[in-house]
Amino acid sequence: MSKELYTEIFHSIKKDIESNKYGPGEMIPSENTLSEAFGTSRMTVRKALLKLTNEGYIYPIAGKGNFVKEIALNRYMLHYNETESVNREIEDIILISVDIVKPNIELVYYLQIPQNKRVVVIKRVFVRDGEKIAYDEKYIPYYSGIPIVENEIHFSSFPEIVSDKISLFSMEKKISIHAANPGIIAADYLGLSSDDAVMIVEQTLLDELSEPVGWGRTYYRIDSFRLNAKLIKNNS
Repeated sequence: MSKELYTEIFHSIKKDIESNKYGPGEMIPSENTLSEAFGTSRMTVRKALLKLTNEGYIYPIAGKGNFVKEIALNRYMLHYNETESVNREIEDIILISVDIVKPNIELVYYLQIPQNKRVVVIKRVFVRDGEKIAYDEKYIPYYSGIPIVENEIHFSSFPEIVSDKISLFSMEKKISIHAANPGIIAADYLGLSSDDAVMIVEQTLLDELSEPVGWGRTYYRIDSFRLNAKLIKNNS
């Protein structure tokens, strides 16, 4: 079986789909037709078709053939990390405080904990070019026997901070992004007026049972915030 030939078939059909020669829902040429067109065996063709299926370009219907999937142009994979979602690299992270407190109503709601459950509060400021560009608050239910190591918290992302309680591989992250006024505390740390606008990213970390294991907010100066997303070319 020629690796180069099955790759050639894959790229040829992929190009036809991306140029809309074969539109969503249309059937592409049969295995026999492709075998004759490329002068190769059906096994080589099938390997190319399998690759097209795995990458989300086509789907098979038994007894009929292979059909073009509809590209979902509104689905994106968003990468978010507190320390990377800025215009340029962060130079330093200042750990302001690590405290254990009783939860207010907001924390009871977001962490789904009883009012007598204590919470670890971590506050940090991100610095670039000597300027404070983001203020970060993280809230994690407190469990006795699990130490709070400030050196590990200092430069860690939120999932890394809670990784002592749950595996990174079983963790789910939900985020919400919006512009708003920073509030008195964030405005003070960022040198802003409470009437200025900032970008706020809220994160909720969930375990394998969809139970919250952490919640937090990061306040970014508008001129420093950036997010990147990649289009997912799969069937909706």
